[in-house]
Amino acid sequence: MTAEQKKRLLKAKVAVALQSELGRTPKKEEIEEVTLLARVLYKAILGLHYKRKEKNKSGQLAIMREDLTSSRRETGGRSQVEDQEAPQPGTSAAPESRAGAEGLPIKDYDSLQIRQITRRLSGLSIEELERLREYEAKNQNREPLLARFEERIRIIRHGGTAGDAKGNPGK
Repeated sequence: MTAEQKKRLLKAKVAVALQSELGRTPKKEEIEEVTLLARVLYKAILGLHYKRKEKNKSGQLAIMREDLTSSRRETGGRSQVEDQEAPQPGTSAAPESRAGAEGLPIKDYDSLQIRQITRRLSGLSIEELERLREYEAKNQNREPLLARFEERIRIIRHGGTAGDAKGNPGK
């Protein structure tokens, strides 16, 4: 398999994965961006593999493992990503449905994380976005998500459509 064939195969796999995640056909730019990211991550991981071998030979790897273990103990084993999506103070992290959730335009809204909700905003009308914003403000009150609702509403009102963040119609 040539290098060009490998690139095309990776792009095809990325396109299928994006379609599954987004629930729509991904745009060419999205495929290109994620493909580049996948290649960069692959090189980073491959590079770490070789560095790990070198550090293991010199005894540095054992020191790194101890640092990682102590760091996990300090944070209770949680990652920073988990902390970023933690509920705001005074809100509940429980995924059970709250009163009024059944009328929302996004299914299982209360059980979704911020990034999962954000992926589903494309194509929603201003009215649907406002309903989500009001529900979010009364319940979990996650500031990044409230800001995202405002941004989408502003884009649509200023000549954009519900299609994408650039104001171009979705396909």
